[in-house]
Amino acid sequence: MSKQVKILVVGDFRLKSGLTEYIFETFGKLGNKYSIDVISYGGKNDVDSVIKSYSWKKYEVTSVHKSIITHIKDWIKVLKQCSKQNYDIIHFNYSSSWNFFPVLLAKRILKSKIVIHSHSSYYSNVSDRKIVMWGLNLLNRIGQIIFNKRADAKVATSEPAAYWMFRTKKNVKIINNGIDLKKYDFSENKRKVYREKLNILQDSTKALCFVGALRKLKNPDFVLEIFEEYRKLNKDSKLFVFGDGTMKKDLQRKVKQNSLLRDSVTFGGVVDNIPEILQAMDYFVFPSQSEGYGLALAEAEAAGLHAVVSNNIPNSVVINSLTKVKSLKDSPKEWADVIYRDIDYSRKSKYQEMFDKGFDISNVTSQIDNLYNEILE
Repeated sequence: MSKQVKILVVGDFRLKSGLTEYIFETFGKLGNKYSIDVISYGGKNDVDSVIKSYSWKKYEVTSVHKSIITHIKDWIKVLKQCSKQNYDIIHFNYSSSWNFFPVLLAKRILKSKIVIHSHSSYYSNVSDRKIVMWGLNLLNRIGQIIFNKRADAKVATSEPAAYWMFRTKKNVKIINNGIDLKKYDFSENKRKVYREKLNILQDSTKALCFVGALRKLKNPDFVLEIFEEYRKLNKDSKLFVFGDGTMKKDLQRKVKQNSLLRDSVTFGGVVDNIPEILQAMDYFVFPSQSEGYGLALAEAEAAGLHAVVSNNIPNSVVINSLTKVKSLKDSPKEWADVIYRDIDYSRKSKYQEMFDKGFDISNVTSQIDNLYNEILE
């Protein structure tokens, strides 16, 4: 491939979306060999400045949650515009397969190769209404069939993510989400600085943390229950919750009403300095009900943090020397006991171990580059 390859990257492009951060981190480092433009289906403009910094052209599609009809009309309009640009590849980054219409339209309108990339192992949002979930599951099953037939290449962040999107791991390339390991490498100096900034003034104080969207699938209410039990074992402790979502107000209310939690839990919101904040922590708590990969865990491990996580986290992201795996059927006290027994450890750099296991972003971009070479040649 001597000429510059034109890639059209499809994603949600929303502030602090894990999928959006993956796209910026990965495709932003592919190099001058590729010319990249993007299609946003997230309905937001809060990362446009970052898109412009990469000199990527952005096409916008109305969110399907706002209007299905407008969403489909926008896809037709945008893909017709894109057909004039002769893109070599259109790379769909999806969390589930129920919205398969854009793939069918791309197959019909474009001459591009189609890559479908699964980033999750369940829906981003669920409904309490059985009829809604029945319809969603039906569409998702249809989408799985269509994706297997129409994709020129299938990619997933883990085997669970492959089964979720394609109902098989056959002919699915597993590519871990990567991170810039140098940003997360443990530093004693950074630890001291950021513990002071977070008002962790005593070396003896144990700082636990959770990083993720405050919604049901991430299980943040269980994090509070675990920490309540841990505080019974060690009063000299704090919990930091970083993220935002629909459950935030309810979680804050629970903390305010609980004397054990009231003065020891901090909601830090959405922040852009997670690599530094992780330096200040002592333990990472991650009891997700579902994860396609578990990037937040990989970041914690890269910072040398010990962690306790649910058995719904893909094995590919669990570093056994750092992370303990528990069932969500176990009680909050059993989780807290694991933390209490494990929290006094010697913090060390895990850069080389993580690099050797393929977690660095350079490994991911190399695999994406190889994939593109394969389908174009």
